Amino acid sequence: MDLPGKPDLVFGPKKKAIFVHGCFWHQHCDPACKIARLPKSRQEYWKPKLQRNVARDLEHQRSLKGSGWHVLTIWECQTKDVEALAGRIQKFLNG
Repeated sequence: MDLPGKPDLVFGPKKKAIFVHGCFWHQHCDPACKIARLPKSRQEYWKPKLQRNVARDLEHQRSLKGSGWHVLTIWECQTKDVEALAGRIQKFLNG
């Protein structure tokens, strides 16, 4: 299935898509996330690059939602608590 943003997991019959994002590359905005910090050097390079990633992610999600899809984003830092993650995915798929 060719969907905007190429979701990592697709549940076609339920029209549900899951993205698994790296906190750094997709700039997780949770202040508790320690992985998403900007590098101290070459910020003139990194800021625009990472901002483009964030903008592209938002556009893909809007496009999917506009087509009737439900979207869940799982962040890299959220994969450490497997039980919480499993519950979140189960709630998303069953809801």
